[in-house]
Amino acid sequence: MSASDATRAATAVGPERSDGVAAVVPVVAPASADLPPLTDLPCDAQGPVFEHPWQAQGFALALALHARGLFEWPEWAQYLSRAIRDAQARGDPDLGDTYYTHWVTALERLLLDKGVAAPLALAGLREAWRTAAEATPHGQPVRLNAASRRLRRAYPG
Repeated sequence: MSASDATRAATAVGPERSDGVAAVVPVVAPASADLPPLTDLPCDAQGPVFEHPWQAQGFALALALHARGLFEWPEWAQYLSRAIRDAQARGDPDLGDTYYTHWVTALERLLLDKGVAAPLALAGLREAWRTAAEATPHGQPVRLNAASRRLRRAYPG
């Protein structure tokens, strides 16, 4: 399975709620019995909430990759724990505002270790998204340029 396939399968960001917080629409898979409790996630009565759409997308991508059998939850917990420990060792004060950054780091490491993503392609896409985000006016969707889209197709994972 390529990372781009998982991304397409993980379109789980719904419209913003009235309070401006991105909500997750459960489109990935029904809750499974082996899904760990979501005690560390910011939640309201309707389920997980995210300050930014990318956080919901990272969450949905992890669910989609699990649903496709790429990893089991205990393995995910090890990757996420390692990402958090590494960030704390670099001085992250662990106030909760970097939690989803750790999710993305764990996902990147998992994809690299399993051979689903190529290191240079992942680094190139990370830089393309950073550049596109910096060039995008607030409130507008972030779009990759044509060269970045070709990179994604050339190195799908």
